[in-house]
Amino acid sequence: MHDYGHWDVTLVGAFNPADWFGFIYEITQRSTGKAYIGKKQLKFKRKKTLKNKSRTKDSDWQTYTSSSDLVNDLIEEHGKADFEFRILLLCSGKCMLGYEEESIQRAKDVLRARLPNGELKYFNRTIGYKNYAGLEKQTIESRNKSLAIQTIP
Repeated sequence: MHDYGHWDVTLVGAFNPADWFGFIYEITQRSTGKAYIGKKQLKFKRKKTLKNKSRTKDSDWQTYTSSSDLVNDLIEEHGKADFEFRILLLCSGKCMLGYEEESIQRAKDVLRARLPNGELKYFNRTIGYKNYAGLEKQTIESRNKSLAIQTIP
């Protein structure tokens, strides 16, 4: 049996971390319903040295929370118990890890999805390190321009 730390593995089932490169995760704040989707490597490659013959090193994935400073600040402020840490997908290599993170973020529309109260559903502000910070403003401007064009006789 493996120790998965605070990660819920219900969606992927029990797994041997040595068999996988990394995973895509979703962290959800229970009190607000807001979430974050990211990726985490299970191990890192490093240079071989005379002292250290091993080419890989395990990461801190069992205790890892997020690469997002905002999410980490919220976890510190509200406590880990207010958050659910769920592994969505296991990935066998670095390319798959990056591709699947972007695919899932796009499928869930992390930059525009809203909660029923109108607030943004996701803490994500980028997709795969690509910054689309002006997307929301541009979408509103486009909608307004579209409405203005429709009213021209």
